[in-house]
Amino acid sequence: MDNKLTSFIPKPSTTGPLNTTASRQSAPKVQGAYNFLGVLGFLTLALSLVFVASAFVYRQIILSDIYKPCADNGTCGLAESLKRDRQNLGVETLTRAKRLEMKTANGDSLLNQHIIISPLFRQVLNTLTTEGMSYRQFDFGEKGIVIQGTARRYEDVAFQAQVFGSEQAKGKIQSFNFYDLDLDDKGNVIFKLDLTVEPTILSFSKVVSQ
Repeated sequence: MDNKLTSFIPKPSTTGPLNTTASRQSAPKVQGAYNFLGVLGFLTLALSLVFVASAFVYRQIILSDIYKPCADNGTCGLAESLKRDRQNLGVETLTRAKRLEMKTANGDSLLNQHIIISPLFRQVLNTLTTEGMSYRQFDFGEKGIVIQGTARRYEDVAFQAQVFGSEQAKGKIQSFNFYDLDLDDKGNVIFKLDLTVEPTILSFSKVVSQ
């Protein structure tokens, strides 16, 4: 009979629960991670509260500067300064400003109605008058210009009418009409001419602005 020693101490199971020593070693690590996250969250909340408080204080300072009443040295907040300037302006100053505005508007209106004669000769008659035509009298009216002149022949008058109606005269002459044609004692043709030029040519304000 074989004498074998039999131990009654059970062997540790390899498939049983985790070793208690390892569990005790991992517990401090998890607890330390929770503590770090808690501190980080607290710092974030504290910084947010500081930022909100700073913004509120800054807003109050700005509002205080805007609505600050006038001091003895004359310094005022923006709102009070505007209020004081409005009171100091007074009704009389506003009335003078209104009158000045009306005078300026009337002056601009008169300036726009004023005409200048020199462009009539420089831009219209000097460039469009044909040979054999001459002008001796000009009458300026509200509807246009009445010109009295002479021509050597009737053909010269007809040719001048063609020039006034050509492409060359566009933008310079609005309308024209020759009438009362006759002969003088020297055999020259006398005539009258109703001439209307483009208003921009004779406009004083347009010429001055160029």
